[in-house]
Amino acid sequence: MDCAQKYEPMDADDLRDADVQILNELRKGRATKGMLVDSTGFSRNTVYNRLEVLKAAGHIDVVHEGTRLFELVDDPRTDAESEPDIDALKQHVNELEKNLADAREEIKYYKDVLQSHKD
Repeated sequence: MDCAQKYEPMDADDLRDADVQILNELRKGRATKGMLVDSTGFSRNTVYNRLEVLKAAGHIDVVHEGTRLFELVDDPRTDAESEPDIDALKQHVNELEKNLADAREEIKYYKDVLQSHKD
């Protein structure tokens, strides 16, 4: 049974600074609470509380309970207010590509180590 309090959907005037930054991050894609703490700079308590409010208002949802992975469902801002920051998106994509390249190198290294011990 879900005992979480439900709120009316919010509008742009209801949003706090933390809400705006969380929504901006979730416009880029899914994120965990920890990722949102790191990317917004707000405390874990602030991020947790605002995620719960945004979730109760129906603006975000948890897609994986075990990792508390969140996604944007309905941005309460107008289109002009909620336009993604293209430069930030480009930077985010570049960071993901670098992380992927680093991960591939690390995987190759460990596969080589495993292969050398297999013989």
